[in-house]
Amino acid sequence: MENLNYSDIKQIPIKALTEIELFDIVILKHGLEDYNRDYYFIIESGTKQNQGTFKILFTHCFYFDYQHKFLDINYPELIRKSWNDDLISADLPKEPDGYWWANAFTHAYPGFTYDPDNKKAKEFSQITEKPMYAINLETENYIINLIFHNFKYEFLESGTPISDQVIVPVKDFKFKS
Repeated sequence: MENLNYSDIKQIPIKALTEIELFDIVILKHGLEDYNRDYYFIIESGTKQNQGTFKILFTHCFYFDYQHKFLDINYPELIRKSWNDDLISADLPKEPDGYWWANAFTHAYPGFTYDPDNKKAKEFSQITEKPMYAINLETENYIINLIFHNFKYEFLESGTPISDQVIVPVKDFKFKS
């Protein structure tokens, strides 16, 4: 799939996952769709030829696992200092020692990775009699693991106000799978 025009893409087979270059992105929002089957991410990409805001929708998502990276038994102080509800307000916190949850985005690093040998995905493929896949997303704040059937990638709008401030593009970078 050379010369993909991301703004025209509506649905991509799983083999194209590495070709859409889901790295160095900002996650603006994520969660289950209202009907509770599909899981979405609203992302902003500032390093691709077609920059902007996109929606990635993982369809038939029958399993997901979320863990915040600050919840670590070996380093409990950050999560303990970040407990105060003052830290979820868009206003600057009164006690800035903890993590300020209200920054409204997270940088996806290292980002999405495909897990072709996932045992649960293979089991779910047998149950559904449809191909099921596993993907992992690691951000600066959390890790999410999803098992799903397919995904859609949709261009929403131009502009990269957050990405422009938090990601430094590398000139002439070529993605290698």
